[in-house]
Amino acid sequence: MLALFDKLRIDDKRVLHWFRRVIRAKMKSEVEDNTAQLHEITNQMARINKDRDALLTLRMHGEIESETYARKDGDLRRLLQRLKLRLDGQEQQKTEIGDIALKVLELSQHLREKWVKADIAEKRTILEIVCLNLTFKDASLDITMRKPFGAIAGGLTLKLGAGC
Repeated sequence: MLALFDKLRIDDKRVLHWFRRVIRAKMKSEVEDNTAQLHEITNQMARINKDRDALLTLRMHGEIESETYARKDGDLRRLLQRLKLRLDGQEQQKTEIGDIALKVLELSQHLREKWVKADIAEKRTILEIVCLNLTFKDASLDITMRKPFGAIAGGLTLKLGAGC
């Protein structure tokens, strides 16, 4: 396991710093995108509420039948509920992914030390976090790692192109 954890460690401090900067920049971009989506969902919800008010006004003035009102209002309420679920999901997602990426990077740099100091329960938790599947084949342990640990252990390659 220690050899595996060593594969996850990035020894070059400049590369490690670069990864942190890239993750933070990506987080900033994701937060900006998320904020725009939150704004759009909020605007849609406001328009639906305005439509519901207009529909109620029509019903109060007797311009539409109660069955038509009930059907249309139900449609608008269901649409509003779907948007509310999207809004809640967007709120939760706002910084969650970037935070997790930074935590994974930091954890990958300290797994060896954590493993050596860990008791059995903590070691099991580390294995559950890092490994997707552990199986014995003949006399050896076959390890399938979770993303992104597998990518890190496989070696990081940078493709230089027009965007770099």
